[in-house]
Amino acid sequence: MAETSTGSLTRIGSQETPSIRSFLNFDPSQASFSKSLDPVIRPITAAVRILSNEAQPVAGQAATISKVAKAHLENAIAQAKILESKENRGLKDEIAFLQGYAYEELGEEEKALDYYKKSLELRAGNPLVMFRQGLVLKKLNRCNDALAKFKEVRWLTTDYEQEVLYTTAQCLDALQRGAEATAILQEISQKHPDYAPAARMLLERNMLSFDASGKRLDRAFAAKLEKDLSSLIAENPGDGQAALMLAKVLVRKSDPLVSMDDIIRGQSIAEKLANQSDFHDDQAVRVIFDAQMKRGDTPSAERTVTRGLAQNPESKLLLDAARQLEILKEGRI
Repeated sequence: MAETSTGSLTRIGSQETPSIRSFLNFDPSQASFSKSLDPVIRPITAAVRILSNEAQPVAGQAATISKVAKAHLENAIAQAKILESKENRGLKDEIAFLQGYAYEELGEEEKALDYYKKSLELRAGNPLVMFRQGLVLKKLNRCNDALAKFKEVRWLTTDYEQEVLYTTAQCLDALQRGAEATAILQEISQKHPDYAPAARMLLERNMLSFDASGKRLDRAFAAKLEKDLSSLIAENPGDGQAALMLAKVLVRKSDPLVSMDDIIRGQSIAEKLANQSDFHDDQAVRVIFDAQMKRGDTPSAERTVTRGLAQNPESKLLLDAARQLEILKEGRI
């Protein structure tokens, strides 16, 4: 974007003067905007702080935005329009970008695209703006268009490559191009092994293979999953999702005749997660059940399922567990 006395967004990726910290988690307060844009930056930053503390929507549910955050973003757009009428051409690309970003945060994707396009028309080739375009296109399920944008970004800069590759993998996954998505994630793991979002996505894909593998599990594959999950949890001890995956691996991989300690460890992790959710977490409850069955503790397994179904009466995982107990009682297994 336009050169300013404090730096410029055209210089994102510069090793000398990095002006942002992230494409994906862009924070306007961390970028080198002109001071004259503060009336726009301040309300956007206030909204971003509020939104970062709000609960994320459950998959399949529409995102909502608080009234306070919405008011801040609408104020930013109003201030941008005032500045746009006063400023010379040199800052108008930044003003257009900020309007686009505010609309993106408001969930008004089409307007966001319009302003990102306007920003690029005023100053072409800005990788941050192109990346945000790609993100909005991804939100609109226009993943082929988003992939084209992410590809352009990679041509322009290698900075924040892990974020560009990660969102590329997400789009490929949405397009059911799973093998290509996995290859991208493996590339990230080699180039940027500490980038947690991609590591998690790759682990989740491996877990899908794990869950589809049935009761018999390749020992080397299970060992790798355990190692990767343990590393992820060490970096973020509060990562409940990774802890649940680790519990599954420990219970599923283990033969009670030779590795009872791992089964007990997996059960302990699952019990902690289940108790935190007051047994609403049916996946954690199912891991407890599986561990108890492997340990030969059928009475405890029955109590676990009963308690779990009281909170999740339609859980397929727990109904399946209940059926296993019924069959066991009937002497058919």
